[in-house]
Amino acid sequence: MSPFKMVLLAGVLVTSQQAAAADLVIEPQKTTEPVSRTFPGRNVDIVGLSSGMTLQEVTAKLKADMPDASIRTNMLTVGLNYKGATVKFQQYTGGLLVNGGDANGLISLFFGSPASGNQLTSLLRNVDYRDPFKAPTREDVVAALTAKYGKPSGQSQSEKLMTLTWLVKDAGDYVCPVDPGRKVPMCPVTVASNRDSPDVAERAMKAGFKVGISALLYTKADSNKLTSLVVTIEDYENTVVATNAADTQLKEAVDKQFSNSSSAKPKL
Repeated sequence: MSPFKMVLLAGVLVTSQQAAAADLVIEPQKTTEPVSRTFPGRNVDIVGLSSGMTLQEVTAKLKADMPDASIRTNMLTVGLNYKGATVKFQQYTGGLLVNGGDANGLISLFFGSPASGNQLTSLLRNVDYRDPFKAPTREDVVAALTAKYGKPSGQSQSEKLMTLTWLVKDAGDYVCPVDPGRKVPMCPVTVASNRDSPDVAERAMKAGFKVGISALLYTKADSNKLTSLVVTIEDYENTVVATNAADTQLKEAVDKQFSNSSSAKPKL
């Protein structure tokens, strides 16, 4: 794991006021373009929000579709230790927490570093169904998710929870192998929070997966009516692009600072 990712794990999810003091603070510059692609037969978005969208595009979409939503902005920073020096970016918008009301639920949006354009890389939506008479059925939600995202790579179910997983490649449906003993899918990548661990995104990319999607369908033990739905989309490809672009830019800033600095003469 590179020094950047170690610092990223510890610091990317905190505000810059909480982050450790840095020797060098730089203004991030866009040096790399994010990856733009589509997946035939799949609509890889959550309520019209998809990875790769810019902050401006996301804000405009939210204002148009959810004018009454409350939006909280999280200002973040990333940094690394390199050649004995500590360097970090100035604050940038790293996340939005959107309260879209009962219909849209809570939506957490996470953006990659400005080095690749500060694009949306991770989305999580949580909808609670408080009225059992108006809640959708598990079967209807599974059908809607399959129509939107395609055939799941893996599916498992317990008394109160059904889990669906999609591991998306450029084309075709990937099917996770099934554990013959437990009869559950053994997917090579867990769709969780690659914003916490870029290593997850790197492992997914090496296995050929560009995007991961998961859906958690919660019900009561004696009912097929949903009590809660949690959907997550993780853009592995653009997470790796953003991470590597930031890593390069931060290291170049340290190298430039060293080249412009004179070493102190030792007193012996």
